[in-house]
Amino acid sequence: MVDLLILVAFSLFSGVFSLGEKELLSFKRMPTTPAPTRFFHTSKNVSTILEMKHNKHLQKGLTINTINYIVTVTLGSRNLTVIVDTGSDLSLVQCQLWRLCYTQPEHLFNPLVSPSYILVQCESQPCHTLSSNTGNSGLCESNVPKCNYAVIYGGGSYTRGELGRDRLTLGNTPVDNFVFRCGRNNRGLFGAASGLMGLGRSDLSLISQTSNVFGGVFSYLFARF
Repeated sequence: MVDLLILVAFSLFSGVFSLGEKELLSFKRMPTTPAPTRFFHTSKNVSTILEMKHNKHLQKGLTINTINYIVTVTLGSRNLTVIVDTGSDLSLVQCQLWRLCYTQPEHLFNPLVSPSYILVQCESQPCHTLSSNTGNSGLCESNVPKCNYAVIYGGGSYTRGELGRDRLTLGNTPVDNFVFRCGRNNRGLFGAASGLMGLGRSDLSLISQTSNVFGGVFSYLFARF
């Protein structure tokens, strides 16, 4: 189980976070000296977290028609602006090749031109654990051994596609073989974002998949206006 450090300074209204000027994500290996408590309550440890060089500053999503936090990451060689979603256990990006996608200003992620992209196979561990991790079982086809999915979010948003792996880069740190939803059919309250960053606590969330890279510590800070 990954210990999740959450630094909180925000108001929550119907699942929507207020945006401020000091929102950030922090991820980096912690010092070898153990913290005095599981949740790192001391001001010294909080300062250490906030000074980490791999902070990713969150942005206001109003420019892409969403009132959620957004952040820009690199998947393969493509920079993508995604919604920070603390309620999702698996990240999502819109993928090219199908036409059933909502409009976004950034180019769609094209798995066919990404040399580091790998299709998740139907008999793989991520596909087998998809149901327990996300509540949605993997759907396998007899002629193509890929792991399909179908998800309906709250509010009626939905996405269909398949699971894939690619290199995710956070700051200057690469995370190889990152598992995500490659969405082919997407509709709903995504604004014009390129996808979602899943910050849940399942084995397939971004936090869990980066635990070996960042020593099991990931934090996010939401500030008010």
